[in-house]
Amino acid sequence: MSVPQKPPTGRRIEGIPSPQSRDASSQSQLSPDLTGSVHPETEDANEADTSATGAAQLWEAAAPSRASRIMRAVFVVAIGILAAMSIVRVFAPRSTPVAASVDLPQSWAADRAAAASVAENAARAYLTLNNRDGYQSGISQTWANPPANGAGWDGSGALTVLDSYVVRTTALDAQHVDVLVAVHVTNKGDEKAQTTVSGWIGVMVPVVVSAERASVAGEPALAGIPTPTQTARTERLDIDRDITDATRADAAAFVRAWAAGDATALSAPGAEIDSPPTGLANATLDDWRVGVGEGSEREAQATITWTIGTSKITCHYRLTLTQVASGQGSRWQVQHLTTDTNTKE
Repeated sequence: MSVPQKPPTGRRIEGIPSPQSRDASSQSQLSPDLTGSVHPETEDANEADTSATGAAQLWEAAAPSRASRIMRAVFVVAIGILAAMSIVRVFAPRSTPVAASVDLPQSWAADRAAAASVAENAARAYLTLNNRDGYQSGISQTWANPPANGAGWDGSGALTVLDSYVVRTTALDAQHVDVLVAVHVTNKGDEKAQTTVSGWIGVMVPVVVSAERASVAGEPALAGIPTPTQTARTERLDIDRDITDATRADAAAFVRAWAAGDATALSAPGAEIDSPPTGLANATLDDWRVGVGEGSEREAQATITWTIGTSKITCHYRLTLTQVASGQGSRWQVQHLTTDTNTKE
């Protein structure tokens, strides 16, 4: 078997340059003819050139195209950008956004409930006029250093306080609160009085609240009382006649049990309805309305007459009913009860 005198392919590939030719002497030294074939010089010149070019192309890789070089460059740049972003996040993490602080008025921290309680007692003592010693002792309960002259009272006449309530509290800052108290007074017990007077008058009481307690901060003063705000009368519900008739007996039983001191058995599961003390009163259902609606909850209105001793008091209520399923079907039970102050828009 003889070795082929030229490579398997002598075909020239366009676009790839041929390797530089070596001289005959170096070629003969590097590649001795071991097969005894004819020496290259005896062959045709064109055939020798073609054989040398084909043999060199078998061992050299094709040069990358322009598109391949561009893609490689883009890939390298993308990898570099991602690596730089990772390093920045590791060594310089994003700071957590901080919510903007809101400056609340100092008056929000004032203990208005404590101030109102002290002010009401102070207002009652301020207008309870009987004798100098009793007056001074009364105002000293809430005022650490009242004036020795009785806070403005000249010692004449007599007044009795029948009732009182807090009208409003006005916080000036975290420690100071002005409280307006309404006081009902009469001079009916004053034997020297030519005429009898009775009525409500306002007393403005300055109060200071400390860590220990609330105290009167200065001399009270008489003031007027604002007129109560006018409100619309309660609208009656549009009646669902079928549910109203079906639930009237259960509602009456609930009212009786509630007034007797325990309505748990007739209330919806989870309902929290406080009952009066046992034996204090009894009540009857005078009017019952269940409003129209959908679903398992309905609004209802009830008029109830309470009897305490020999006195009767009629009250109006708004209730929330819940449909509770049982083994024999379902029934409407009371979930919530409050005063009937809601009005339709």
